[in-house]
Amino acid sequence: LHAIWALGQIAAYRNPDFECKPAAALEPLLPLLNDKDAEVRAQAAKILGDHRFAKAYDGLIKLLSDASPRVRFFAALGLGKLGRREALPAIYTLLRENADKDPYLRHAGVMALTWIDDMDALLAAAKDSSASVRMGVLLAMRRLQRGEIAMFLNDSDAAIVLEAARAINDVPINGAMPELAALIDKPTDSEPLLRRVLNANFHYGTTNSAKALATYAAHGNAVEKMRVEAIEELADWEHPSGRDRVVGLWRPVAAVRHRETAVDAVQPVLTDILRSAPDTVRIAAARAISQLAIVEAGPALYELVADTNLSGGMRAEALRALAALNDPKLEDALKLAQADADADLRREAT
Repeated sequence: LHAIWALGQIAAYRNPDFECKPAAALEPLLPLLNDKDAEVRAQAAKILGDHRFAKAYDGLIKLLSDASPRVRFFAALGLGKLGRREALPAIYTLLRENADKDPYLRHAGVMALTWIDDMDALLAAAKDSSASVRMGVLLAMRRLQRGEIAMFLNDSDAAIVLEAARAINDVPINGAMPELAALIDKPTDSEPLLRRVLNANFHYGTTNSAKALATYAAHGNAVEKMRVEAIEELADWEHPSGRDRVVGLWRPVAAVRHRETAVDAVQPVLTDILRSAPDTVRIAAARAISQLAIVEAGPALYELVADTNLSGGMRAEALRALAALNDPKLEDALKLAQADADADLRREAT
């Protein structure tokens, strides 16, 4: 093993006073691709691949079907560094046979696809019957930051759809952001997917994306936590935090955002949300009314304060919003709250 590594160092040696031909150092490694010891095969494949030694191609192709996963790993990486597109069918076979069981082997296949970087071949393989091959292609497109990755948002495999959403939102791949935002019209219970779909609409920042968020927030069958998220995004519309809502990285929104866009989107659905949504959604709506200064919502907020069937926390949030709006009925709401049996509401009134 040390001799293999030493030959790799000799092949990389650069000295103007000493002539060294890399091929002379690497040629002795070719027979070791057939050595009986798996680690010798693995290290020979690694060194030959690292130096992009063209003569190693046939041997590396053979090692993709080696009994040792470690040998297959280095063989796949080596083939990727050689960059020859004719190796792609063998890489696809590796991904197909691995079936996502070994993440290291999948990673080696993905890196090989990334380094070979044949987009036409990747697009063709994106329609492969094997979900493992499609996943490998998707991950390669993620590394290449290609907008064509949006095609996987319509995949039949839910795991692939989620991975595509992760790539588009988390990298991010802005060229595919509109397609991710459009998934808001497709029902799903996957919270990791929904967070990215809502975030895409928030970042996309158009009138239509604001309306899509409001429509989702009003949808009675939508995931409650995600309805709250949609409302909070609308509340932050004009002054969004520079920190991404999903991955927490610093990604400030460059465009100027107008309060009226969010107000016009959410106002038609506010009454229904305040009257029939779960408490967490209604509380989020009350806070959004306060942040966006939607004075037209005052009567609905007063109704919430006066409704003794609601929780004290909900009624207190409505009272807080009325105060933020300086609503004409604030004084009446305060009198109701101060005389109420609920301690939380009395405390908020005080």
